[in-house]
Amino acid sequence: MGGLYPYLEAAVMAACLAVILFWVAVLARQRGMGPAMRWAALGVGWFLLVWELARSGAFEGTRASGRLAEVVAILVPLVTGSFLLLRGRLKMVTPADLVALQACRVVAVVVLVAYAGEALPAWLALPIGVGDTVLGVTAPWVARRARAGTAGLPALRLWNVIGAVIACYTMAAPVAAARASGYFFSLYPLVLFPTLLAPSWLLMHLAGHRVQ
Repeated sequence: MGGLYPYLEAAVMAACLAVILFWVAVLARQRGMGPAMRWAALGVGWFLLVWELARSGAFEGTRASGRLAEVVAILVPLVTGSFLLLRGRLKMVTPADLVALQACRVVAVVVLVAYAGEALPAWLALPIGVGDTVLGVTAPWVARRARAGTAGLPALRLWNVIGAVIACYTMAAPVAAARASGYFFSLYPLVLFPTLLAPSWLLMHLAGHRVQ
């Protein structure tokens, strides 16, 4: 796994940045470049903060404060994103766009690589690694079905429900097991899955439900 590490790190980083850029583009289309740039600064600043904390081991499972730090890192984007949804700031985004972006969930193959290297147990790695990868692979097809109108709604709703469940599992399970079998999920770059990517996926599912 050591030789693959730079590529795995780059893949996780690219997925995080893709999510941030997507929301910036949505806000720019709705509210103009000024507000979008302010949110972009906040989003990138938060990403850099979590990234630096992850690299420094602040979320490490053996630390007494590690689990609390992870919970805070998960709640901040969830609360902020929920506030934006409730205020109707994300009305113009389409379900198809929300699904299409989640093709980058294939980055979860990183989790499967960690499992293959015996760094993670099957009960933790397989639901996240296989689940997110399948969601990412099927996202383009579901997005096309969503653009087809009401005929694609059943597939879209099922995909959203499954994706939301996996996102919740990705946030909860690694934090609960951080001091034991899920220790490697508290280390960089895997810790970016529960602290950055999964909250973003969940917010996209919630946004998709609101605009259906």
